[in-house]
Amino acid sequence: MSDGRWSAVVLTSARDSRDVVAIAAKQSHRWKLSVAGISMLSRVVALLQRMEFKSPIVVSAETEIDVQETLLRDFRAVKVVGIAANPAASALAAAQFLKHFPLLILTAEKALLNVKMVEQFQLQAMASGADFVVGLVDAEKLSASFPDIEHQTVKVGADHFGFANVFAVMTAKGLHMLNRWSAAEDDSSNAKQLAAIFGLGRTFGWLFSKQSLEKALARLSGDLGIVVRAVFMPSAEAGVSLRSPAAIALAARILAQRQGQS
Repeated sequence: MSDGRWSAVVLTSARDSRDVVAIAAKQSHRWKLSVAGISMLSRVVALLQRMEFKSPIVVSAETEIDVQETLLRDFRAVKVVGIAANPAASALAAAQFLKHFPLLILTAEKALLNVKMVEQFQLQAMASGADFVVGLVDAEKLSASFPDIEHQTVKVGADHFGFANVFAVMTAKGLHMLNRWSAAEDDSSNAKQLAAIFGLGRTFGWLFSKQSLEKALARLSGDLGIVVRAVFMPSAEAGVSLRSPAAIALAARILAQRQGQS
């Protein structure tokens, strides 16, 4: 439920000569890959357009021409802002361009997101009272729903989860989280390293096994002087990462099934 009050940023990855999924599909970038006949990026942008997010939708990408070639007619709905050193720095640059909050941040590979999932996340984020919100998915639900593909998950005490790669900067103060994330040298595409950036590991020297998600985020909030909270997205599909041919094939089957039900 955006009702014009939310802005949106879609983060794309840089060209990577080691990306075997993109190479196998003979594409320069993974987000250009077709899933059930439509590119990942096109699906995400079309979703945001249907939800009437504040214009323009920002796409963070290496070049404007890459985005234009992928989106075709939908290109008129977006503004391309160049990528930076890492995803958080790219999100920060886009946020500074838009200067509007709340701000939804998605990756271009979230082809399985639908209106209901995004609206649920927005409602939870608005009710959280946070400056920055990270979307998570229960790991057991994820593995039980999709046992045939690999999932990157993290365990913090009794909390076991995966990252949905859906974030919200609710206030200008929330940009402090992006600054922290950007300053980290870790590869934030890896779930355990992304967890460390959010203070969900040994970053502050506490025992990982004895920490809880709530306590870890409370400590991170105190360290940054803002409120950082996590919300669990109800649908396991929100946690599927399209990082393998098997995951992309699974996504195509899910999308085809949705089409058949509509």
